[in-house]
Amino acid sequence: MRRGIAVLKSFVGAIKVTVGDIDIGMDIEPEPGAADSGDLGVDLPSLFAAMGEAAQERGVGVAILVDEIQYFSSPELSVLIMVMHKMQQRQLPLVLIAAGLPLFFAGVGVLGVESCRCFAHQLGGGTGHQRSGLQATG
Repeated sequence: MRRGIAVLKSFVGAIKVTVGDIDIGMDIEPEPGAADSGDLGVDLPSLFAAMGEAAQERGVGVAILVDEIQYFSSPELSVLIMVMHKMQQRQLPLVLIAAGLPLFFAGVGVLGVESCRCFAHQLGGGTGHQRSGLQATG
């Protein structure tokens, strides 16, 4: 678990939130060389693997929620799909749930066969706006 948090801290840099007079942070050192290269294609797999391994050790799961996924670039989305494919292959308890505009999800298939096999697509609403969701399948 500690390694998962250390890799997360490496990925995001300094984790510190200030609410009024209260500072919230993590008193753990980042793991040098893990998810800190600045290259999303290298760092994201390391981060997700560390989180998935930590969750597996504890017998829990990790859910990553992404809204407005239509703003991801094609290279960013390709990395995300590749990472989730690797998580499925390793059977790590990590799931990605993303939401965005329906038109975006029609174009996901052009990214390759993995994108079609790795994800379940649902059309939904409830707020009066048409929205779609994408969920990694296992």
